[in-house]
Amino acid sequence: MVGRAYELISELYAIINSDKIARMILDIVSARRIYLCGNGGSASNAQHFESDLQSLNIDAICLNNNAARITALTNDYGWEDIYIKQLQHMTDKDILMIFTVHGSTGQMHGDKWSQNLAKAAQFAREHGARVLLFSGCNGGTIIKFADSALTCISGDVDVVEPFHAAACHEICAQIKDTIN
Repeated sequence: MVGRAYELISELYAIINSDKIARMILDIVSARRIYLCGNGGSASNAQHFESDLQSLNIDAICLNNNAARITALTNDYGWEDIYIKQLQHMTDKDILMIFTVHGSTGQMHGDKWSQNLAKAAQFAREHGARVLLFSGCNGGTIIKFADSALTCISGDVDVVEPFHAAACHEICAQIKDTIN
């Protein structure tokens, strides 16, 4: 456990005062609206960050918050399209923020992981929105769509998800400092 904690702290320390965080903050505070999404535990990080941003009076919508909507979209269009169907009104003044442990790399039972996130990132880019990525596995395949990314090397959920949560808290702390 000490090894994982050290890995998390080392990677987080490297980005806290980096230009990447500063760029993300600039994007966040200047956006019209921020859409957030993730799958599994990363969905929880997206949901938590949405709440933190809203507490700072930033217009944020987490696309994975509404179970009834997600299951209806899955039923009608398939799992891969649940996020793009919710981004139909996205503009070039918006941001799509994606949380993922593996960046859409890897597969299980013959199915590629998180293709819904990859499709959402591509959709956002095609519609002129900025894409901010929080990912493990050095960004995986989704990084090619990202305008800005906070990534860690690990693909271990026990390292990546707390890394993302801590980075989000740091972003909010720095936004609060600029507001005050």
